[in-house]
Amino acid sequence: MVGLIAAAIARGELSDVDPEHAAEELFGMWQGFTSFQISLGIDIDVIRNGLPERVERAVALFLHFYGKPNAPRGRSSSGL
Repeated sequence: MVGLIAAAIARGELSDVDPEHAAEELFGMWQGFTSFQISLGIDIDVIRNGLPERVERAVALFLHFYGKPNAPRGRSSSGL
């Protein structure tokens, strides 16, 4: 993930930030409270069913915060 973020920074799609910190923040948004719920066995099916939406929301928030205005959106060949 760090490499994907670093490549997006190099292409000018993301702000010039520390790719390690940005990757950690993105992973944190993906995990959120659900890791704790899963460890307790709470609502596992609900969590699984909601994963695609959770990932999309986290990526949208990540791009809103780190994305450069007018940068191309959508997946590049690198995946970000």
